[in-house]
Amino acid sequence: MPGTTLRSPFSIGMIVDYRGQNYELIDVRPYVRRRDGRDSLVLIWRSRCLDCGAVFDIRRTTTKIETIIAALS
Repeated sequence: MPGTTLRSPFSIGMIVDYRGQNYELIDVRPYVRRRDGRDSLVLIWRSRCLDCGAVFDIRRTTTKIETIIAALS
């Protein structure tokens, strides 16, 4: 997607602590919103299960993850 950039405060490799769980931003991918066809981004966050240690990924749009991070500030 031409002009795809990740706006601050996000950067690949950043780690966010949310309710005692660490999430690392590992990738950003282009995404076309079904609702209106607009270009967007999906952020891929990686973490580990606190109980068993298994690695898992979470995919979120920038809007959703910005909401989470704003709540941390």
